Amino acid sequence: LVESWNGNTWSVSKSPDHGTSVNVLTGVSCASSTSCQAVGYYDNTSKVAQTLVESWNGSTWSFSTSPNHGTSDNELTGVSCISTTSCQAVGYDDKESKVAQTLVESWTGSTWSFSTSPNNGTSDNELTEVSCVSSTSCQAVGSYENGGSIDRTLIESY
Repeated sequence: LVESWNGNTWSVSKSPDHGTSVNVLTGVSCASSTSCQAVGYYDNTSKVAQTLVESWNGSTWSFSTSPNHGTSDNELTGVSCISTTSCQAVGYDDKESKVAQTLVESWTGSTWSFSTSPNNGTSDNELTEVSCVSSTSCQAVGSYENGGSIDRTLIESY
């Protein structure tokens, strides 16, 4: 579901779905009124979550291709765009180990690609939100499991 504000009222904007299964958008960031990126995930035909990115050009939403690690779950949860050619998206992927690891992807204006991000320990690590003030200054937050099944805060700086 995507809604747009015109200064007075909210209205539903048509957005595409991958297939007929789960499609979820969890974060959005706009660099201008004609350039937004929305992120989330969709389930493929094997019921595995894959990254989902949709782009707004001022009149329509369309899919943007985004990479996935391996064949396990990949989810994007937050995005921050400082310009039409510079965005960072965060989330997690299970790779093949079924242990969530941080996932960071960067937008160059034409392509999404992986960015390296650290993980705390060997248990689950998930990033949920990111905020950038420049192409070289971002903060991402989330949580990691401390090995004793207790979630702890996770903050990463770029």
